[in-house]
Amino acid sequence: MEKAREVAMDNNFGKVLTVVANKQTKGRGTQGRGWMSPHGNLFMTIGFNLSTVPIPLTLTPLRIGCIIATAIERILQSEGSTSKIYLKWPNDVLIGDGKVSGVLIEIEGGVMLVGIGCNVAMAPAVAKEGPDNGRDSTCLTAHIPTSDAHNPMHWRDTLVRNIVALTQEWLDSSSDSAERVVQEFQQRMSFSVQKMRKDRLSAVSGDDSMSTMVDVLPLRLNLDGTLQVLHVASNTERTLAAEYLW
Repeated sequence: MEKAREVAMDNNFGKVLTVVANKQTKGRGTQGRGWMSPHGNLFMTIGFNLSTVPIPLTLTPLRIGCIIATAIERILQSEGSTSKIYLKWPNDVLIGDGKVSGVLIEIEGGVMLVGIGCNVAMAPAVAKEGPDNGRDSTCLTAHIPTSDAHNPMHWRDTLVRNIVALTQEWLDSSSDSAERVVQEFQQRMSFSVQKMRKDRLSAVSGDDSMSTMVDVLPLRLNLDGTLQVLHVASNTERTLAAEYLW
């Protein structure tokens, strides 16, 4: 993302700025979490001017999640895979129960930078404790049933082309809306019980355990992009705006 930031500051790019790296040495995830960066996986940043975004900026993470899910789905369907793709709010992409892609969004001047990591060739081990703990991972080639699964760089490059093309199509469209984004995201959204840090859920009652995690059940998306959840222990609804679930 740092190289993309340099280019964005010059503001010398077309509709979509695209930077792809073969490896990362300082990968970052949401809320400062580490992002494993083994060779053969996808590490890319796309950028575009805020003035070209056709929806409220708070909904952009949801739209980006939909774009990545569609880009991956096109590959799987082309190879006859029946694996199911889900979205985990606000923009993680899952294949089955495993996380395959994550997104980090930052704004530099008038440019939105979208860092995208996708496990193409390898599914890194995920810590079960500590600041980088999270959901088990999977990789794209594990869900490609043909011999072409052994050519991860081909699928990485195909995924890049799909993401860039879908992003350009989205930015050129004048028909996107909050209702459409929420509907499309919710059609793919995982509604399974998920975990979040207890200290991120204020004024929680009914959970006196020593655990640092709490269980929440996603209920629905709101039109502003926030997520309505049920805190399982207290059976109360909460609205989440910028949390990390797994």
